[in-house]
Amino acid sequence: MQACNYTYLDSEGVHRDDIVVHMGTYTDKLPAATVEQLQAERGGKRLTYKQLAEISGLKEQSVMRYLTGKRDIPLHELIAMTEALGLTLGELFERATQRIK
Repeated sequence: MQACNYTYLDSEGVHRDDIVVHMGTYTDKLPAATVEQLQAERGGKRLTYKQLAEISGLKEQSVMRYLTGKRDIPLHELIAMTEALGLTLGELFERATQRIK
């Protein structure tokens, strides 16, 4: 089995290397809802992009691009931001799916 070297989430689903794992019609909106939820969580904690970047160990410019929808979020960076906000991925996705309904 080949190791996964590149994973990210976008409007087509989860990408692993060159394979798109499409998650169905319901989750077509999950990437945008996830970004919206990250923004809401950041706002709820009154964190600036810079503060979230510092806490998560990411570059401020990257955080800004991810949370404004200008770039897809690599999974490892999504995890870093989620943990910096005091959430698990499960909690983040659960809250994001509530935005879809």
